[in-house]
Amino acid sequence: MEISEYIKRTRVTYEDFSDIAKDYSHVGSFAYWPSALESKNGRLPSNDYDAEQYYQRAIGDPQFFDQYLAGHLTKGVVFLGYNFGIKTAEAKSKSIEQMAQDHKVAPFTNQHNPSQTGKSIFPYFSPDSPVCGAYCTDFLKFLPKDSHSDQYEMTGAPTPVATDLDNYIEKHPGMIAANIAGLETELKKGLGVPDTFILVLMHANLVSFIPSLKKSFPNALIYQKYPHYRAFTTGYEDFPAMMKKPVQELTTSITNYIKDLPEDAL
Repeated sequence: MEISEYIKRTRVTYEDFSDIAKDYSHVGSFAYWPSALESKNGRLPSNDYDAEQYYQRAIGDPQFFDQYLAGHLTKGVVFLGYNFGIKTAEAKSKSIEQMAQDHKVAPFTNQHNPSQTGKSIFPYFSPDSPVCGAYCTDFLKFLPKDSHSDQYEMTGAPTPVATDLDNYIEKHPGMIAANIAGLETELKKGLGVPDTFILVLMHANLVSFIPSLKKSFPNALIYQKYPHYRAFTTGYEDFPAMMKKPVQELTTSITNYIKDLPEDAL
């Protein structure tokens, strides 16, 4: 299949966007920064059109979506992180429920908060790349309602350090299955991914879940090697250069995968 055809057939519609906004905007986002090209130093400009505000204004406004986001978002590629990362101070001052509510009030801030964009996924994907506009979400989003519950709530599982979740997982053996099922619902029913979508893993801990992910998404390409955060020792000005090789490798793998797909794969 031609790359351009795959991109065309997997574009996010306003209906897709509305479904994600309704249930997942506090944990999801898209790898498209409308104002990124205005920036010279790896950070988005601080004005009324920071990327998160494009997404927030498009909720309930199909004309705004059509003008600024339509044709730029894809459900053919999904970036999967481990859980919602937060600062230590926020974790100490707020409960998980409070933090989840904060993100519901300010949707699509994951990856698009101006203070984080310069060190997150990378706001300079080529507009004609199959990864530009990919959906971004995390694997661990559902935490047990209480210490003895087998019922789970979609809080985003925010922690400063990913290993903070190990204790949850150890005490709640059903947690992984709950999050696998939740991810499947989010991507298939919420976003509407095709069977042959590309799932890009962005955390080493996710590798151990590949067998379960393959059961849920048997025809997807699962890519394992993509980093997504600027190290504290890497300056903003060095980040684009640091990401150049991973972006090229990811794009090459996805391009080869799509080219091998039959025309009727979508």
